[in-house]
Amino acid sequence: MKNFFCSRLNFFYRITLIYILCLLFLPKISLIELLNYRQGIRFENIFGLFYCVILLFTQQKEIKIKFNLLWCIFFYLILVNIYSTILAFDVEWIINLRVLEYIIICYAIYYSITNGLIGPTVFSSYIYINFILSLLQYFRIIGGFASFGFLEAGHGWLQRPYGLTGGPWELSATVILAYLCYAKLTQIKINTLATLCAAFCVFIAGTRANIIAFVMIFIYLNYNKLSIKLVLYLLVTTFCFFLSIETYFPDALMRAYQIFNISLIDLFNAGINIPKIIEILGIDPSLKERFRVWTNAYLLWTSNPISFFFGIGWHNLYMESFIFRILFSFGIIGVLTFLYYCLSLDFVTILFLLVCGLTLDLFVSAKIFCFFAFYLIISKNHSRKSASP
Repeated sequence: MKNFFCSRLNFFYRITLIYILCLLFLPKISLIELLNYRQGIRFENIFGLFYCVILLFTQQKEIKIKFNLLWCIFFYLILVNIYSTILAFDVEWIINLRVLEYIIICYAIYYSITNGLIGPTVFSSYIYINFILSLLQYFRIIGGFASFGFLEAGHGWLQRPYGLTGGPWELSATVILAYLCYAKLTQIKINTLATLCAAFCVFIAGTRANIIAFVMIFIYLNYNKLSIKLVLYLLVTTFCFFLSIETYFPDALMRAYQIFNISLIDLFNAGINIPKIIEILGIDPSLKERFRVWTNAYLLWTSNPISFFFGIGWHNLYMESFIFRILFSFGIIGVLTFLYYCLSLDFVTILFLLVCGLTLDLFVSAKIFCFFAFYLIISKNHSRKSASP
């Protein structure tokens, strides 16, 4: 990262750097409450508006239409939301402002990467800071910020620590992406300390899909670069450590044992009766809520042919699944567009989206989006440099 006080670093680039660091490192602290929303207007939202004004007035000659996909999503959502409103579906119009914010974030990330403002130290620092905060939160020494306010030290929810983020699912997802950015910028030169700290954050957060994604990504990145012995050492040591403390895993293993001992005949007899299947499987409350949200969205999505092909818009603020978000909010058109876009993505990105996105609505989180955009732009620049003679 360039010296912040370097005279060659002009005003716009300093503001860009401050904005990026706020997005990455500031916890979720609402300054202005919004009616009927868990989260309010935060410092980074206000600073983002300030940054947008500076961008328009100081970079007019350099601004070009970039990030066409996001612009298409913005206008597509407006049209679909209008149609869904006509059908009397509930629509979260505020998400259009979030998409505009994401476009501004992409410009800031683009300028920060192309001008060398952000380097691997930023991403490794994010991992280390979250490791320390997660450890202190788990042992009830400090509290943390959730989307709706501050949680005191020792709060039961912090048994799955939040770190700098607004929830354990967000912590593990951002740490995985920070780890990927660090690996890409250092050309897969693995720092053992960063790897162990990242593994700690992902495992102690206890989000199942993110744990699976992290293990799969780590093995994929390193199976031919590190000895099998070292890979197994890192994974087994971390896993055994978390099995030895009273956290998520004992309950998860017991639940898995119960599920595998369920009679297949009982499931077959349940048919497509979702509540009955939930009762048979003994699914935890969070997954019950996901089934409820998905079932309601499915019924709206299949209620008419136009919604089936073009989606129902942003019906729920939280769909609890990136996969179902695409299917239900954007319809068959959105699914086909996503599949086409996947052709330009590397395997690690697709793995992250499909595994983590199965039970998490990833991009309702600005912090996750920010790290994901960093990884995409870093990867694109890396591919361009590799292709150049």
